[in-house]
Amino acid sequence: MDWNEFETDVFQAAKRLFSKVMNENKDSKFYAFALYTDSDCFTVIPAANTLEAYEEKIASENVNDPMDLAYYKWSTSEWKFEIGGDEKLNGVNKKLRAQSLQAAEKGVFEEFKKQMHSSMINALLLLKNSDCFEGVLTFCCL
Repeated sequence: MDWNEFETDVFQAAKRLFSKVMNENKDSKFYAFALYTDSDCFTVIPAANTLEAYEEKIASENVNDPMDLAYYKWSTSEWKFEIGGDEKLNGVNKKLRAQSLQAAEKGVFEEFKKQMHSSMINALLLLKNSDCFEGVLTFCCL
């Protein structure tokens, strides 16, 4: 796997997808963007949330406990936006699946997983340093 190419492709796709969701929701206050993966490292999935969606979620669930508040704020599975539909990212995910299976067959999956997580963080650093996310926290869920 060419990890430099992976980072560039993920950066470009995520920037497009995050910009699109922000443009489609101009009145919303985004507080976090994330890249996450599944346990098999088959996919990279961009996600985002807004303060409005977070507040609506905790109100509808009647959440008051500080631990639960943190969970709803930072758990991508509770977020409003799981963003897909990018041709380049679909291609990246197709390669990831094949490489992940190959790494598992060769007994080097843990090394593959560590490199993937590191490369996802590098892609987020590229996003952070771009002009796309002024005032927004970016992070990676692994």
